[in-house]
Amino acid sequence: MVGISAAGQVDTSGHIFHATGLLPGWAGVPLKREVEAHFGRPTAVLSDGHAAALGEAWYGAGRGRSSVLCLTVGTGVGGGMVVDGEVYRGAWGAAGIVGHTQVVRDGLPCTCGGQGCLESYVSGPALVREYNARVAGQPALTDGRAVVERARAGDPAAREALAAIGAWLGFGLASLLGALNPEVVVIGGGVSQAGDMLLESARESLRTYGFPTVKETPILPAVLGPQAGLVGAAVLAHQQKTR
Repeated sequence: MVGISAAGQVDTSGHIFHATGLLPGWAGVPLKREVEAHFGRPTAVLSDGHAAALGEAWYGAGRGRSSVLCLTVGTGVGGGMVVDGEVYRGAWGAAGIVGHTQVVRDGLPCTCGGQGCLESYVSGPALVREYNARVAGQPALTDGRAVVERARAGDPAAREALAAIGAWLGFGLASLLGALNPEVVVIGGGVSQAGDMLLESARESLRTYGFPTVKETPILPAVLGPQAGLVGAAVLAHQQKTR
């Protein structure tokens, strides 16, 4: 059995049915069918956000919890919801598009072609934009990881930039938690390596904007790092093999 964590949106037949401008040419690929034809083995395909959520729910920060909402904050923002050990995929695989939840009407442009998406305010590129705006006149950075490194070294502008996108993260979670009410939220992805420099701001924002019954939902850092999606793909393959 082959398990795959794939970028883009994956429908319930293992077909890539949507991808943003970050992945030109990826939409329309019948990934499950092509891999099965190549390897001659049954294949289970899951979007990377769903796979990361499944990995963290089974073997990561959400282990032992009945419901886990996972967001991956990196170049974009992915996500997934796991309930009783099963990833919730929606009617045709579109559940978990948390990065394209609208947080600002007619706001900043997004790679999906829309405006005001959470991803435009909470992502590696958003972090770089926030940092460069604070150090105008200095050489601009182009990589969110460099901003995180500067924050760890005590750079106040970098810490302020992380707090700014953390506040947006908490604001977005306020809406998501009101609709989904998971037991815990897990934040992964490259930007999450900033730890509490990002998450404390998110928690404060959630307490400010969240509905009283969900505003104290724990927000935890992911623990599986870049392996979360691979672990989730393996979990899915095992689940499908044993059914």
